[in-house]
Amino acid sequence: RMWRAIADCHAKNMDKLSNSNAQYDLEKAHAKNLDESSTLNELAHNSVYFYHRERAAYYYKKYLDTCDAGEYLTKSVPRALAFLARYCQDTNMLEDARIYNNRLLDFNNYAEDAKKRLNMIENNENNNN
Repeated sequence: RMWRAIADCHAKNMDKLSNSNAQYDLEKAHAKNLDESSTLNELAHNSVYFYHRERAAYYYKKYLDTCDAGEYLTKSVPRALAFLARYCQDTNMLEDARIYNNRLLDFNNYAEDAKKRLNMIENNENNNN
C-alpha cells in the first residue's frame, strides 16, 4: 500500500509538471502568434485548471477579442463568456458581468443561468441603493 501511495503521489506530480510544460509551450506559441484564438483559449482553459482565475480571465478576454464570426458558434465562446460573467460578478465588476451575461442570452444552454445572474446583479444594485 505504501508503494502504491508513493506511486500515486509521483504520478500526480508528473501530471502537474506535464501540464505546466504544456502551459509554457502554449505561451510560446502565443508569443509567436501561432493560431492565436485557439492558443488563447487553451491558455485560458489551462489557467482555470490550475486555479489561476485572473490569468484565465485575461486569456478569455483576449480570446473573445480575436474570435471571428465562425468561432462564435463553437462551444468555446459561451464557455469563455460564462467564465467571465462569473469572474466579473465574483470580483464585483458588475457592469462587465452584465455585458457578458447579456451576450450569453444568445446561447440556449447558458441563457437560463445568465438570466438568473442578471437578476442577482439587479437585486444587488437595488439593495445597495
